[in-house]
Amino acid sequence: MHRGSAGDHAFAWGDRAAFHLNPAGNVLTYGFNATGDAAARRVLCDTVLSSVSLLRGYELLHAAAVTRA
Repeated sequence: MHRGSAGDHAFAWGDRAAFHLNPAGNVLTYGFNATGDAAARRVLCDTVLSSVSLLRGYELLHAAAVTRA
């Protein structure tokens, strides 16, 4: 992840996917090199969206981190 001088954030996953969060933190744009790239979608869902949530002040918990009493 790289922070731009305007306060935006750019994420890249090699040459397979690119993601951009605007300076306000409310619009995430992305592009995949290959249509239907399941691995790139997984990176979006588990890495990029988690990072965006943290940048916005939210901490996500995975269901595996929760135990039933």
